[in-house]
Amino acid sequence: MDKMFSNADDENIVIGNDSNFWRYSSKNGFDLTRQGDHSLRLQTTTQPIKIDPTRTALVIIDMQNFFLHPVVRSHNTGLAACERLLQFAIPAARKAGIQIIWLNWGLTEEDVDQAPPSLKRVFARGLITESNNSGTSSSKPIYTGIGSEMGDVTLSNGEQWMAADY
Repeated sequence: MDKMFSNADDENIVIGNDSNFWRYSSKNGFDLTRQGDHSLRLQTTTQPIKIDPTRTALVIIDMQNFFLHPVVRSHNTGLAACERLLQFAIPAARKAGIQIIWLNWGLTEEDVDQAPPSLKRVFARGLITESNNSGTSSSKPIYTGIGSEMGDVTLSNGEQWMAADY
């Protein structure tokens, strides 16, 4: 499909092909309905988007303690996003009839062992060194990233932390 112009004030572009396409209008934003029978207009921080709730899903990825629980990792941005999802996005999606897909990522011991250093580094909160207590200046690095043993974690209410969704 080619770019189309309806008038000088409103540029219209078709993105895709004859059977699978989106429309963009400089006045109305993106239309992702593909000529669907139902539509819902969402105002975003940049452009409005029109979707068909019957052909749309809200995909939520990795709501895990390792990334979000304040006892394990201080990640204020992730916690704020989680709160907004729970308070606004999920209830609005359910009300509009939008399917919600929860996707959790799990790793086996082999996955962790075979992971490339670049992936391990992304998940490393940092490297901690442990003194060898022998009076020498050498120290032993302790890796504290993905796959590391976390030990027992006690929450502020006294409960033991379990590896479950936050």
